Amino acid sequence: MNNEDLVQKILNIIPEDSVGRYDLLPVFKDNKLFVEIISTLASSHIGKVDYVAAPESIGWIIGSAMAKELDVGFVPLRKIDKLPYPKETLISQDYDGEYRISRKALEIKKLNFRR
Repeated sequence: MNNEDLVQKILNIIPEDSVGRYDLLPVFKDNKLFVEIISTLASSHIGKVDYVAAPESIGWIIGSAMAKELDVGFVPLRKIDKLPYPKETLISQDYDGEYRISRKALEIKKLNFRR
């Protein structure tokens, strides 16, 4: 299946809410589709990465599956203030969230990976 067909197949099964966000959870119950998605996403990164990093929740599901497919390490990214380590031992990156109610950032422990 080509990439356009795969994207269309995904869009046909995932619901969209009133503000344009999609719920990816239905993808996970279709094992063949999930494997195909991971294989397609990973195919252009084979031999090019040492780690896959992904934000918590659904990102961990997809990211860990991609890391397994690529035979590389997985680095889970956490939301700000969730890691039990001193701030000086963390790498933190701000990002723009859907709602600007509070500071949005992702964090990892500096020693979780090597360059």
